[in-house]
Amino acid sequence: MLCYTTNPPHHYPPLLLALYLQTALLFFTGKISKLRLSLTSNPATSSPHSPSPTATPPNFSVFTPASESKVHKILTNCPNKQPDSDSILTWHLKECSSVLVPTIINIVSLSIISSQFHPTLEESVISPLLNKLTCNKEELYNYRPSSNLSLISKIIERVVKSCLMDHLTSNGLLSSHQSAYCKHHSTETALLYIHDHFTSAIESQKVSCLCLLDLPAAFDTIDHDILITCLSSWFGIHGSVLSWFKSHLSSRCFRVKCETDLSSWYISSCGVPQALS
Repeated sequence: MLCYTTNPPHHYPPLLLALYLQTALLFFTGKISKLRLSLTSNPATSSPHSPSPTATPPNFSVFTPASESKVHKILTNCPNKQPDSDSILTWHLKECSSVLVPTIINIVSLSIISSQFHPTLEESVISPLLNKLTCNKEELYNYRPSSNLSLISKIIERVVKSCLMDHLTSNGLLSSHQSAYCKHHSTETALLYIHDHFTSAIESQKVSCLCLLDLPAAFDTIDHDILITCLSSWFGIHGSVLSWFKSHLSSRCFRVKCETDLSSWYISSCGVPQALS
């Protein structure tokens, strides 16, 4: 019997270990395929391409060049975790930041100016993480995939994120009720908003209804075409900026890792990578 754990015994023969890794890979990819199929098989579902909430969103078509101070700050704030695809230790990069930051800026600038995200930076290694300590470790559905990404890819993404957030916040394109991915907001602010809303409703003798949705594998099932359409029509992203996002999303590939063993590569057609940092 093949035991579904993330730590297969080292005495497994090579053929059985390869089968284990391939089973884990097929599980994660099959799970996403089934979820996407269930979302698109309902004929009553309306088109996901919703109209823009604003008539003509402000245009964002050119990235702001990355400054040395910004890249240095991003590098300094990166945790000292070692990506599998990087041969240079993260802490070593930090120690030599005064020498290496100009080179890193050149790499970042080449990416955002050319609107290209290098295929090597799109490769990720997935480590299955147990959802809860009390879950059965021998069942694959109790695990979630966590992507191990190159440090350089993270730095480029965070430079792009900074430019994008500047565009969204300065033009008021974020929902006033959004707490996720907003500075000085968290799950706590979301709960406080709901609590305040209910309190006000009770004082006004109004009836309130709360609808909570928990979407399975929400990040892993993101449709790239829908995302690109929303970036353009909802948030005014065009030109080289939109081309960069298309390059960033296309041809992403990953493989599953269990301790020191790796599965074969798989090209993902949907979703965005999720990392722990």
